[in-house]
Amino acid sequence: MTEHVHISSSRSLMIAAVGFALWALGYLAIALPFDTVSWEWVICVLGPLILAVGVLTHGSAFRRQFGTPAYVIFVIGLFVAACEFLPLALNIGAGSTGWAAVPYVLWGTGWIIGAMGVLVVIAHKQSLHAINKGPVASYAQLSLLCSGMLVYGIGFVELGSDRSSHQFGAVAFGGVVLIAISLIAMRRSLTAQMGGAATGIAIFIACAWAVKDVARVVGDLMTNATFAKEMVFGVTGVFYILAAVGCVLAARRSSAGSLKS
Repeated sequence: MTEHVHISSSRSLMIAAVGFALWALGYLAIALPFDTVSWEWVICVLGPLILAVGVLTHGSAFRRQFGTPAYVIFVIGLFVAACEFLPLALNIGAGSTGWAAVPYVLWGTGWIIGAMGVLVVIAHKQSLHAINKGPVASYAQLSLLCSGMLVYGIGFVELGSDRSSHQFGAVAFGGVVLIAISLIAMRRSLTAQMGGAATGIAIFIACAWAVKDVARVVGDLMTNATFAKEMVFGVTGVFYILAAVGCVLAARRSSAGSLKS
Protein backbone atom coordinates (compact mmCIF):
# COMPACT_ATOMS: atom_id res chain seq x y z
CA MET A 1 0.00 0.00 0.00
CA THR A 2 2.78 2.40 0.95
CA GLU A 3 4.64 1.58 -2.25
CA HIS A 4 1.52 2.28 -4.30
CA VAL A 5 1.14 5.70 -2.62
CA HIS A 6 4.78 6.56 -3.35
CA ILE A 7 4.43 5.56 -7.02
CA SER A 8 1.17 7.54 -7.35
CA SER A 9 2.79 10.56 -5.69
CA SER A 10 5.85 10.37 -7.95
CA ARG A 11 3.69 10.17 -11.09
CA SER A 12 1.50 13.07 -9.97
CA LEU A 13 4.52 15.23 -9.19
CA MET A 14 6.04 14.56 -12.60
CA ILE A 15 2.76 15.56 -14.26
CA ALA A 16 2.78 18.72 -12.12
CA ALA A 17 6.36 19.38 -13.25
CA VAL A 18 5.25 19.21 -16.89
CA GLY A 19 2.41 21.62 -16.08
CA PHE A 20 4.76 24.11 -14.42
CA ALA A 21 7.27 23.80 -17.28
CA LEU A 22 4.58 24.50 -19.88
CA TRP A 23 3.25 27.36 -17.79
CA ALA A 24 6.78 28.80 -17.62
CA LEU A 25 7.15 28.49 -21.38
CA GLY A 26 3.99 30.53 -21.92
CA TYR A 27 5.06 33.24 -19.49
CA LEU A 28 8.58 33.51 -20.87
CA ALA A 29 7.25 33.66 -24.43
CA ILE A 30 4.97 36.54 -23.42
CA ALA A 31 7.92 38.29 -21.76
CA LEU A 32 9.87 38.40 -25.02
CA PRO A 33 9.91 41.83 -26.74
CA PHE A 34 7.58 40.70 -29.53
CA ASP A 35 3.86 40.94 -30.11
CA THR A 36 1.96 38.45 -27.95
CA VAL A 37 -0.19 36.00 -29.91
CA SER A 38 -3.00 33.69 -28.84
CA TRP A 39 -0.93 30.48 -28.68
CA GLU A 40 1.12 31.95 -25.83
CA TRP A 41 -2.02 32.54 -23.79
CA VAL A 42 -3.21 29.03 -24.69
CA ILE A 43 -0.03 27.58 -23.17
CA CYS A 44 -0.62 29.67 -20.04
CA VAL A 45 -4.00 27.95 -19.73
CA LEU A 46 -2.76 24.43 -20.54
CA GLY A 47 0.08 24.60 -17.98
CA PRO A 48 -2.08 24.98 -14.86
CA LEU A 49 -4.68 22.60 -16.32
CA ILE A 50 -2.00 19.90 -16.54
CA LEU A 51 -1.01 20.80 -12.99
CA ALA A 52 -4.62 20.18 -11.96
CA VAL A 53 -4.50 16.81 -13.75
CA GLY A 54 -1.49 15.96 -11.59
CA VAL A 55 -3.61 16.57 -8.49
CA LEU A 56 -6.44 14.48 -9.94
CA THR A 57 -4.14 11.50 -10.54
CA HIS A 58 -3.17 11.59 -6.87
CA GLY A 59 -6.81 11.81 -5.82
CA SER A 60 -7.14 8.74 -3.60
CA ALA A 61 -4.06 9.55 -1.50
CA PHE A 62 -4.97 13.24 -1.39
CA ARG A 63 -8.51 12.47 -0.18
CA ARG A 64 -7.21 10.06 2.42
CA GLN A 65 -4.75 12.64 3.76
CA PHE A 66 -6.82 15.83 3.61
CA GLY A 67 -10.39 14.64 3.19
CA THR A 68 -12.68 14.61 0.15
CA PRO A 69 -14.13 18.12 0.72
CA ALA A 70 -10.65 19.70 0.77
CA TYR A 71 -9.65 17.72 -2.32
CA VAL A 72 -12.71 18.91 -4.26
CA ILE A 73 -12.17 22.51 -3.18
CA PHE A 74 -8.48 22.48 -4.19
CA VAL A 75 -9.29 21.02 -7.61
CA ILE A 76 -12.00 23.63 -8.22
CA GLY A 77 -9.60 26.39 -7.17
CA LEU A 78 -6.90 25.10 -9.52
CA PHE A 79 -9.30 24.95 -12.47
CA VAL A 80 -10.61 28.47 -11.77
CA ALA A 81 -7.05 29.84 -11.59
CA ALA A 82 -6.14 27.90 -14.74
CA CYS A 83 -8.83 29.80 -16.64
CA GLU A 84 -7.13 33.12 -15.76
CA PHE A 85 -6.07 33.80 -19.34
CA LEU A 86 -8.80 31.79 -21.09
CA PRO A 87 -10.51 34.92 -22.50
CA LEU A 88 -7.19 36.00 -24.03
CA ALA A 89 -6.51 32.50 -25.35
CA LEU A 90 -9.93 32.51 -27.03
CA ASN A 91 -9.54 36.16 -28.08
CA ILE A 92 -12.70 37.13 -26.22
CA GLY A 93 -13.34 40.76 -25.33
CA ALA A 94 -10.20 42.10 -27.00
CA GLY A 95 -9.80 45.76 -26.12
CA SER A 96 -12.72 45.68 -23.69
CA THR A 97 -12.09 47.36 -20.33
CA GLY A 98 -14.51 45.00 -18.60
CA TRP A 99 -12.82 41.85 -19.90
CA ALA A 100 -9.40 43.18 -18.88
CA ALA A 101 -10.41 42.61 -15.25
CA VAL A 102 -11.33 38.93 -15.78
CA PRO A 103 -7.78 37.49 -15.41
CA TYR A 104 -7.37 39.31 -12.08
CA VAL A 105 -10.76 38.15 -10.82
CA LEU A 106 -10.25 34.50 -11.86
CA TRP A 107 -6.71 34.34 -10.44
CA GLY A 108 -7.77 35.93 -7.17
CA THR A 109 -10.88 33.76 -6.90
CA GLY A 110 -8.77 30.64 -7.41
CA TRP A 111 -6.63 31.63 -4.42
CA ILE A 112 -9.68 32.42 -2.29
CA ILE A 113 -11.11 28.98 -3.07
CA GLY A 114 -7.72 27.43 -2.24
CA ALA A 115 -7.79 29.24 1.13
CA MET A 116 -11.16 27.63 1.82
CA GLY A 117 -9.54 24.27 1.08
CA VAL A 118 -6.80 24.93 3.65
CA LEU A 119 -9.53 25.90 6.13
CA VAL A 120 -11.15 22.49 5.62
CA VAL A 121 -7.74 20.83 6.11
CA ILE A 122 -7.42 22.69 9.42
CA ALA A 123 -10.81 21.30 10.46
CA HIS A 124 -9.58 17.77 9.70
CA LYS A 125 -6.04 18.26 10.98
CA GLN A 126 -6.35 15.60 13.67
CA SER A 127 -6.35 12.91 10.95
CA LEU A 128 -2.99 14.15 9.63
CA HIS A 129 -1.19 12.84 12.70
CA ALA A 130 -2.44 9.33 12.04
CA ILE A 131 -1.40 9.38 8.38
CA ASN A 132 1.87 11.30 8.26
CA LYS A 133 5.13 10.04 9.62
CA GLY A 134 7.22 12.87 11.00
CA PRO A 135 6.35 16.53 11.69
CA VAL A 136 2.91 17.87 10.83
CA ALA A 137 2.06 21.55 10.27
CA SER A 138 0.46 23.17 13.32
CA TYR A 139 -2.91 24.90 13.45
CA ALA A 140 -1.13 28.26 13.63
CA GLN A 141 1.02 27.52 10.57
CA LEU A 142 -1.94 26.32 8.49
CA SER A 143 -4.02 29.29 9.67
CA LEU A 144 -1.24 31.64 8.55
CA LEU A 145 -1.13 29.96 5.13
CA CYS A 146 -4.93 30.14 4.85
CA SER A 147 -4.90 33.83 5.81
CA GLY A 148 -2.16 34.62 3.29
CA MET A 149 -3.97 32.87 0.45
CA LEU A 150 -7.25 34.59 1.34
CA VAL A 151 -5.70 38.07 1.62
CA TYR A 152 -3.75 37.62 -1.62
CA GLY A 153 -6.86 36.44 -3.45
CA ILE A 154 -8.95 39.36 -2.20
CA GLY A 155 -6.22 41.82 -3.17
CA PHE A 156 -6.01 40.41 -6.68
CA VAL A 157 -9.78 40.44 -7.18
CA GLU A 158 -9.80 44.10 -6.16
CA LEU A 159 -6.88 44.86 -8.50
CA GLY A 160 -9.21 43.82 -11.31
CA SER A 161 -11.16 47.03 -10.72
CA ASP A 162 -8.07 49.23 -10.44
CA ARG A 163 -4.70 47.76 -11.46
CA SER A 164 -2.88 50.96 -10.46
CA SER A 165 -4.22 50.98 -6.89
CA HIS A 166 -1.40 50.89 -4.33
CA GLN A 167 -3.94 50.04 -1.63
CA PHE A 168 -5.17 46.89 -3.40
CA GLY A 169 -1.58 46.11 -4.37
CA ALA A 170 -0.58 46.34 -0.71
CA VAL A 171 -3.30 43.83 0.19
CA ALA A 172 -2.01 41.36 -2.41
CA PHE A 173 1.57 41.97 -1.27
CA GLY A 174 0.59 41.37 2.36
CA GLY A 175 -0.94 38.05 1.36
CA VAL A 176 2.25 36.92 -0.37
CA VAL A 177 4.30 37.89 2.71
CA LEU A 178 2.01 35.80 4.93
CA ILE A 179 2.32 32.84 2.54
CA ALA A 180 6.12 33.13 2.58
CA ILE A 181 6.20 33.29 6.39
CA SER A 182 3.89 30.28 6.66
CA LEU A 183 6.11 28.19 4.36
CA ILE A 184 9.19 29.13 6.38
CA ALA A 185 7.34 28.16 9.57
CA MET A 186 6.28 24.82 8.01
CA ARG A 187 9.73 23.94 6.66
CA ARG A 188 10.14 20.91 8.94
CA SER A 189 6.82 19.33 7.94
CA LEU A 190 7.34 20.26 4.27
CA THR A 191 10.83 18.74 4.30
CA ALA A 192 9.40 15.52 5.72
CA GLN A 193 6.94 15.38 2.82
CA MET A 194 8.92 16.80 -0.12
CA GLY A 195 12.57 16.75 0.88
CA GLY A 196 14.89 19.61 1.79
CA ALA A 197 15.74 20.71 -1.76
CA ALA A 198 12.11 21.00 -2.94
CA THR A 199 11.16 22.77 0.29
CA GLY A 200 14.02 25.22 -0.15
CA ILE A 201 12.87 25.99 -3.68
CA ALA A 202 9.28 26.57 -2.51
CA ILE A 203 10.41 28.96 0.22
CA PHE A 204 12.74 30.81 -2.16
CA ILE A 205 9.93 31.26 -4.71
CA ALA A 206 7.56 32.61 -2.06
CA CYS A 207 10.15 35.09 -0.73
CA ALA A 208 11.22 36.23 -4.22
CA TRP A 209 7.55 36.53 -5.19
CA ALA A 210 7.03 38.89 -2.24
CA VAL A 211 10.04 40.98 -3.32
CA LYS A 212 8.63 41.19 -6.87
CA ASP A 213 5.25 42.34 -5.59
CA VAL A 214 6.76 45.32 -3.76
CA ALA A 215 6.24 47.03 -7.14
CA ARG A 216 2.49 46.77 -6.53
CA VAL A 217 2.83 48.88 -3.40
CA VAL A 218 5.20 51.68 -4.47
CA GLY A 219 5.86 53.44 -7.75
CA ASP A 220 4.08 53.07 -11.07
CA LEU A 221 5.98 50.15 -12.58
CA MET A 222 2.97 47.83 -12.56
CA THR A 223 1.06 50.27 -14.77
CA ASN A 224 3.92 50.27 -17.28
CA ALA A 225 2.99 47.86 -20.07
CA THR A 226 6.63 47.11 -20.94
CA PHE A 227 7.52 46.34 -17.31
CA ALA A 228 4.48 44.12 -16.87
CA LYS A 229 5.22 42.26 -20.07
CA GLU A 230 8.97 41.81 -19.87
CA MET A 231 9.59 41.80 -16.13
CA VAL A 232 6.46 40.46 -14.43
CA PHE A 233 5.89 37.63 -16.90
CA GLY A 234 9.62 36.97 -17.20
CA VAL A 235 10.23 36.74 -13.45
CA THR A 236 7.10 34.67 -12.88
CA GLY A 237 8.17 32.36 -15.70
CA VAL A 238 11.45 31.75 -13.86
CA PHE A 239 9.47 30.98 -10.70
CA TYR A 240 7.49 28.34 -12.59
CA ILE A 241 10.70 26.78 -13.93
CA LEU A 242 11.96 26.51 -10.36
CA ALA A 243 8.62 25.02 -9.30
CA ALA A 244 8.98 22.38 -12.04
CA VAL A 245 12.46 21.54 -10.75
CA GLY A 246 11.08 21.29 -7.21
CA CYS A 247 8.37 18.87 -8.39
CA VAL A 248 10.98 16.68 -10.12
CA LEU A 249 13.14 16.60 -6.97
CA ALA A 250 10.12 15.75 -4.82
CA ALA A 251 9.11 13.04 -7.32
CA ARG A 252 12.58 11.48 -7.20
CA ARG A 253 12.42 11.46 -3.40
CA SER A 254 8.99 9.84 -3.48
CA SER A 255 10.21 7.27 -6.01
CA ALA A 256 13.20 6.46 -3.81
CA GLY A 257 10.79 5.98 -0.92
CA SER A 258 8.86 3.37 -2.92
CA LEU A 259 12.06 1.42 -3.54
CA LYS A 260 12.78 1.33 0.19
CA SER A 261 9.25 0.17 1.05
